[in-house]
Parts: sequence; structure tokens; C-alpha cells
Amino acid sequence: MDGELSQLVYGAIGGGLVAALFRIAERWIERRSAQSVEARKTLAKYAKPLWLACHNLEQRLAHIHAGLNNPQVLSRVPEKGCGLDWYTKEGYYAT
Repeated sequence: MDGELSQLVYGAIGGGLVAALFRIAERWIERRSAQSVEARKTLAKYAKPLWLACHNLEQRLAHIHAGLNNPQVLSRVPEKGCGLDWYTKEGYYAT
């Protein structure tokens, strides 16, 4: 009878420990998946604008690189003798 009672007690303690470990693991996995969902939402929010900015930068750099070989491509500087007052006009920086 004592043997059966001790087995019952050890079984209950072991079962409780296993259940507690499963519960801890379940909460850890739940927390990790919530972080993963949040990370996916943030990535979806910023991925397209970041891609567009990178594409724009690539196009600009290709234009500059082409201009290094052909100075006519980059000739957007005002001609000599033209005033540069348009830099200082009101509203220039607002544009």
C-alpha cells in the first residue's frame, strides 16, 4: 500500500512538472510568434517605400554615372551671367 501511494505521489508531482514545462514552452512559443507577426507587419509597412527609394537612388546614380562619361547629360547648372537669386527667393525651400 505504501508503494502504491508513493507511486501516486511521484506520478502526480511528475505530471505537474511536465504540465508546467509544457505551459512555459507554450507561452514562450506564443510570445515568439506574436513578435514574428509584429515584425512581419512592420516589414510589410516599410518594404515597398524602401524598395521605391532604393530604385530611385539606383536611377539617380546611373544618371550621374552616365554624366561622368558625357558632361552634356549633367548640364543643369545655370548659364554664366544668370543671377542665382532663385536660390534665395521666398518659397524656394518650400518647393
